[in-house]
Amino acid sequence: MRIDDTVGKDVDRKHDGALVLFNASPKESTQKLEELVGHDYSLAKSLAKGSDDRVKSTSFDSATGELTIPARTAAVLVEPQGSAK
Repeated sequence: MRIDDTVGKDVDRKHDGALVLFNASPKESTQKLEELVGHDYSLAKSLAKGSDDRVKSTSFDSATGELTIPARTAAVLVEPQGSAK
């Protein structure tokens, strides 16, 4: 799920958007989403600083739009305010 805060009224002064990811499968999942190329998503601070090493391996490549999420994981990635294309 993608939340875009760049259209209309700004509802979050810290972020331009968020991605909510779910992988219920027993295998890591990688998806390439062309529409996300150039965006600056990273793992939400509370997850990045948490104790779950599995969720910390969630990644996003801005150059290719490729998202990778480990097996049986839910994650939230955020895009800082002003960094959206």
